[in-house]
Amino acid sequence: MNSLKKSIILLTFVLSLLLLISGSAQAAEFYFGAHSKEVGSGKAFEIGVLLNTQNQFINAVEGKIIFPDDLEVVDILEGNSIINLWVERPHRDKNGEVFFSGIVPGGYLGERGYLFSLVLRAKSTGQITITTSDERILLNDGEATSAPVNRAPIFLSVVEKTAIEAFLPPHDSDPPEAFTPIVAQDPNLFDNQYFVVFLTQDKGSGIDHYEILETRNPSAELKGGKSEGTRGWRIGESPYLLQDQKLASFIFVKAVDRAGNERIAMLPPKNPLPWYKDYKLWIIIILIGFMVYLATHRSLWRRVISILKLRR
Repeated sequence: MNSLKKSIILLTFVLSLLLLISGSAQAAEFYFGAHSKEVGSGKAFEIGVLLNTQNQFINAVEGKIIFPDDLEVVDILEGNSIINLWVERPHRDKNGEVFFSGIVPGGYLGERGYLFSLVLRAKSTGQITITTSDERILLNDGEATSAPVNRAPIFLSVVEKTAIEAFLPPHDSDPPEAFTPIVAQDPNLFDNQYFVVFLTQDKGSGIDHYEILETRNPSAELKGGKSEGTRGWRIGESPYLLQDQKLASFIFVKAVDRAGNERIAMLPPKNPLPWYKDYKLWIIIILIGFMVYLATHRSLWRRVISILKLRR
C-alpha cells in the first residue's frame, strides 16, 4: 500500500513537471541579441530586441525595455523589423524606459523575429542587466487572445577597454519601399472630413518621418520626382487631415528614412477643377491670343521689336 501510494505521488509529480515544461514551451519570449557580452565604457554598442513565438502565430506585441540609468540611448533602429504597423514606434518615455507597440497584419511565426535595436552607451564600468516589463503578445486567432510571455534578460559586462569595435550606423542608400496613399472619410475621425492614410517600410535605416503636400500646381513644387525645397510640404503622420476638402488638389506623400533617402507617392485630384477654372489654361489662352494678334498686326510687331532693340 505504501509502495502504491509512493508510485502515485511520484507519477503525479512527473505529470505536473511535464505540464509545467509544456506550458513554459508555449510561452512566447522577448529576448536580446548582442555581438558581445563585453562592451567598452563610453563606446556605443547595439542590442537587438527579438521575439520567439514558440510555434504560435502572433499579430501584436507591446512592452517596455528596462535598463540602468547610466546607460545612454544613442539611437533606436527599426529597419527590417517584422512589425509592419507601429501603434507607437519604439521611443524613450518619461520614465526613461523604451516603450513599443506594434502589429503584424496576417500574423508572424518564428524564432528570430527582429523587432528593433537599441544603440546604447555605458557611462561607467560594471555589470548591467537589460530586460523587459509590461509585456503583451496577442495571438493571431481572430480573438486577440493574450499569450503567456517569458522574460529573457541579457547580462553585459562594461569594461574600461575592449577589442570590440564601437557601433557604426548601417549604410543605407536605398529609398523606402513604394507605397500608395489612400483618401478616406470616416464619421469617427476628423468630424467626417477627408483624410489621407499612408504607410511604408524601410529595410535599411528605418522610416524617420513623412511629409505631405497638397497643390494644384505640382510642376511648381516638384521636379523630376524630387522636391525643390520644403515650401508647401508639411511634416505629418497617418491619418492626415487634408486641407483641401474639395479634393481638387494633387496629394504628394514623401517618406524619408533615417539616412535621408526619399520615396514620393502621388495621388491625382479626385475632383479636378473644370477647364474654365484652371488659371494656367487661361494664361496659355491669353498668350496664344496675344501672339495671334501680333502676327496679324505686323506693323505693331515691328514696333515692339524696335522698342526692345532701343532698350538694349
